[in-house]
Amino acid sequence: MHAADSSSSSSRPFVNSSDSRPRVCILGGGFGGLYTAIKLELLMWPRGKKPQVTLVDQGERFIFKPLLYELINGTAQAWEVAPTFAQLLAPYPIQFVQDKVLEVQPEQLLKTGGSSTGGSVRLASGGTIEYDWLVLSLGAAADPRGVPGVREHAHPFVSLEDAEYVAQQLAAYEARAALGQPPATVAVVGAGYAGVEIAAVVGERLKGKARVVLLTPGMQILEAAPPGQREAAEQVRAQAI
Repeated sequence: MHAADSSSSSSRPFVNSSDSRPRVCILGGGFGGLYTAIKLELLMWPRGKKPQVTLVDQGERFIFKPLLYELINGTAQAWEVAPTFAQLLAPYPIQFVQDKVLEVQPEQLLKTGGSSTGGSVRLASGGTIEYDWLVLSLGAAADPRGVPGVREHAHPFVSLEDAEYVAQQLAAYEARAALGQPPATVAVVGAGYAGVEIAAVVGERLKGKARVVLLTPGMQILEAAPPGQREAAEQVRAQAI
């Protein structure tokens, strides 16, 4: 594996242009981007057609978000939930570039907005990545669902740093309760699967030490879930919060 980051980037392309194999650039190292990169490497290709794969992400680590909440209650360690891309890609000849994307410059634009000949990706470090095929897997942004004050005051829960911050805050609330101070109030915005899970974990940890509130603009939690799952989640919520 060849690794590159913003501290060692230059204006030269990362991909070897003298190599005639197709060049695939994947933007975003979440589940979609990482698994696409590995799958392309594992597929059987005709001779000379196996692509050069480059994965770009601005973070050093892959975040296994379904287990991120376990960093709050101490049932998992950071390396288990957020391994580095270097570790995950070590068995594969996939180039990983840690950098921020500034611009995608396709060549010979089509009416549909795509390109018939590939293009290049310009990076914040000044480097460029030339591609024949581009995969966009940049993830999604949190949706406040119209709840006032969320954008201004809420802290997201999508990264390792977010989980560490929340764990530190919960420890501070526990210390506050130990000193006999009035209990704090923790609000979790969003009552989907992740919101209910986080609220339950926080509620269990801070039981009797802080008030946990689950906020949703809907009429009930897990609105889109099957009734059985909603009832089970309601039981968990009632016990923990």
